[in-house]
Amino acid sequence: MNNTITIFLSQINYLFTHITLINVLDILLVAGFFFVIFQALYQTRALQLLRGITIIAILGVALLLVLPLETFTLLVQGLLLAGIIALPILFQDELRRALTGLGQIGTRRTNDSTYDQFRNTILTSVKELSSQRHGALIVLEGQTPLDDVIETGIPTRAHQVTPELLNTIFYPNTPLHDGAVVLRGDRLMAAGCILPVQKEQTKPEHLGTRHRAALGLSFIVPDALIIVVSEETGNVSVAHDGRLYRGLSESQLEDWLDRFNTQLENRAKIHWGWLRSGGPRVIVTNLLIALALAIVAWVSVTIQTNPPVSITIPNVPLSVIPPDPELILTSNLPENVQVLIQTTKELIEQQDSSGINAEITLSDLSPGVHSVPVEVNLANSGVQLINVNPSFVKVTLEANVSKEFSPNISILDPHSLPVGYTYDEITTTPETILVQGQESLVSQVVQARAIIQLNGRSEDFQQVVPVKLLDQDGKIVEGLTPSPQQILVEVKIKQTFYTKEVPIQAIVNKESLDPDYEITSIIIEPSTAILTGNRSALADIGDFIETAPIDLTDIYSEFTLQVPLVLPTNITALNKEGDKLLNTNAHIIIKPKTDYLVLTRWIEEIGLDPALTANISETRVSVLLFGPRNLLDEVEKDPTLVTVYLDLADLTAGSYTLPVEYRAPSNTELELFPAEIDVILVEKP
Repeated sequence: MNNTITIFLSQINYLFTHITLINVLDILLVAGFFFVIFQALYQTRALQLLRGITIIAILGVALLLVLPLETFTLLVQGLLLAGIIALPILFQDELRRALTGLGQIGTRRTNDSTYDQFRNTILTSVKELSSQRHGALIVLEGQTPLDDVIETGIPTRAHQVTPELLNTIFYPNTPLHDGAVVLRGDRLMAAGCILPVQKEQTKPEHLGTRHRAALGLSFIVPDALIIVVSEETGNVSVAHDGRLYRGLSESQLEDWLDRFNTQLENRAKIHWGWLRSGGPRVIVTNLLIALALAIVAWVSVTIQTNPPVSITIPNVPLSVIPPDPELILTSNLPENVQVLIQTTKELIEQQDSSGINAEITLSDLSPGVHSVPVEVNLANSGVQLINVNPSFVKVTLEANVSKEFSPNISILDPHSLPVGYTYDEITTTPETILVQGQESLVSQVVQARAIIQLNGRSEDFQQVVPVKLLDQDGKIVEGLTPSPQQILVEVKIKQTFYTKEVPIQAIVNKESLDPDYEITSIIIEPSTAILTGNRSALADIGDFIETAPIDLTDIYSEFTLQVPLVLPTNITALNKEGDKLLNTNAHIIIKPKTDYLVLTRWIEEIGLDPALTANISETRVSVLLFGPRNLLDEVEKDPTLVTVYLDLADLTAGSYTLPVEYRAPSNTELELFPAEIDVILVEKP
């Protein structure tokens, strides 16, 4: 229930904080409507009843809006609907009066004849009817039209009424004498009309039908003047504004006619006077009640038709107004926030994060830890902020400091330079590194290190390398960026003594190799040597140095052996590590020499069924044989080492194209021409 009341109060707050000029006009018009009804019903029982119904309606609607009571809601809704239907029935007379008064505003009736002539006509006719005791019922129409009464009688449309005409109508036993006549000015509109008979609020004495009919019409139409002539006594009576005035003399009747005429002429004063009924106190009270009722009605209708509703907008981007340049933000801020807004049901589908601006301001903060509120600005004026999550963001600010370092150059491979070379001078561009950032991180930096590689160079070189910021334990300090991030390192390399690097060439005694074999590969390891000695001796060295001769006698396959180097006098050979080099490893691959041989061989038939005879398209083929020279020599001496044949096993009579198959010494390859033979197998006769 507390949640329901909170939501209801939130909706009320939204409605009144976002009220528009149209809403104010709507409330004022409804309040004016209720005020007019209250004033029109002043000093009547209907006003008290209406006020009681209004209070019950206000309380019922308030309970409907606040409490989620389903049964009570249905009951109140049913009572309100029944009340709306019953109100016109309960207040039909009062509503008729009020509507009649409103309908008369601004109207003006015209009179085609002079008033004196009209008054004399009525007085003369009433006097004669009274003297003869002829009953009569004459209705003078005021500002309220009596068309519904006129329709109940016989229309006459006499343009000018005369005493003779009225006396004739009310003469006993005539068809129209029992009804009423209706006069609109000096025109006789209808005769024999039926008037509503008043059954209540009559005095104890007996009233005839004419008198009760006159009194009944005066209740319904207060501004009409009804003249009654009694058939029994001949007395003249007047009914007006719900009251009956009996036993009038001719002068009194004349006064009533004059007052009736004055009423018609001063209708504006009479029509608007009811709005001022009760004086200032009553007017103010009715105004306040009408305004309160209009506000309750507006709130109820708005909540029912277009109620304020709440919606959560997730992932609203959070923008940050940065701190002063002397400060650095060190804490992590959320990228998005969640915003709870309230708007109307019609606008709810249009809401998204694009119309919401969430930001925090860091520009006025000092170093330290702060809890900064999240400020939310809504682009749509019809939207109200309820809550933002998080509503505060924890922010840590530190002083922005800077410090300079001379780059520390670390050589990754200091021993990779050739023998007789060393690095001499190392310079950097720029000469200093600027480190700027939060104070807690900058204080951890003890050196700015750059790493280079010599890669066995023998000449000066330049290299662009990145700079890394290290703490006292040699670990990289994260969160800082040096300026610049890369530097140019220039390394000068000098020669300490004279050296010369030359390749090593293996010397092979090919005459010792079997003529049927050949060398296919020679690999020397190491393949180069660094020679040291005096400058003149090194200058006499050619483009390479040689090994001692390698004897290949009785060598027929791949082998490796260590071979001494042949060096000039006063020359020393070193490997890349600077160790003295006397021998080198020679890996030699020897293979037999290959050649080819062409033969012609007869085709043999293998596996032929004895009951068949084979007819072949070719009886011999040419053979191209590849292999070592010694094997080819053996085949040339004995061609039977190579045989070719057709495999006819399991074949029946018919035509076939069969591959030519062969047998040959291993380590040889051959090709046959033709490779396939057409064969026809037939049965022997």
